[in-house]
Amino acid sequence: MRLGNHDFEEPAEERMYHSRLYHRHFEGYSEKVVTKANGKKKISRVYTASYYRCTLSKASKILLRFLYLFLTILAVVFSLRNGLSDADVNLVWYTALPQAILVPAFLWAAYTLLYYIFTFHDMTIGDYRSSSTGLQKVFFALFLLHCVWFFSSILFYIIHAGSSSPSIMYLLRIVLSAVACYSVSATENRIPYSKIENPVSASGVEIH
Repeated sequence: MRLGNHDFEEPAEERMYHSRLYHRHFEGYSEKVVTKANGKKKISRVYTASYYRCTLSKASKILLRFLYLFLTILAVVFSLRNGLSDADVNLVWYTALPQAILVPAFLWAAYTLLYYIFTFHDMTIGDYRSSSTGLQKVFFALFLLHCVWFFSSILFYIIHAGSSSPSIMYLLRIVLSAVACYSVSATENRIPYSKIENPVSASGVEIH
């Protein structure tokens, strides 16, 4: 999923302006305006910054990917089991809200995990930010959402103590799902990466 080397046509009035998102997307690339044979101008971009490389062995990296996939599936299964149950705790807004937010959060986590699994051995700054750093952030966010869900469920059982008894398994599944999400974030945070010098050099302005 590396961005690679790009040649893009751009209107003349847009060549002098680059947004923050543009700089973030193409960070580490060098760009220059070149003139084609037909006289039209284009911006040529070549990645010239250092690459990021995981220093684990190939076998360890494969096992790590399977571990992350297993923990993600585990978290999804436990969360779905609770969310699709007919428990009274699911009928109030303050427990339904974190569950609703978990749906797009899990979808984003799945996308990030797939990016992480299929990214190149040597990663550009964008690859590293989208895979390793992205994985840490999205799974920590999932952990926090589970914490909100857990304490809002506790609140429900306190308020409705006389009419609805606590479900230990319901709360346990939230805890297990939260632990799975935190494990992914914390584990990836400890994975060593090194910077590898890029042999490619190109004239132009490096994007920061």
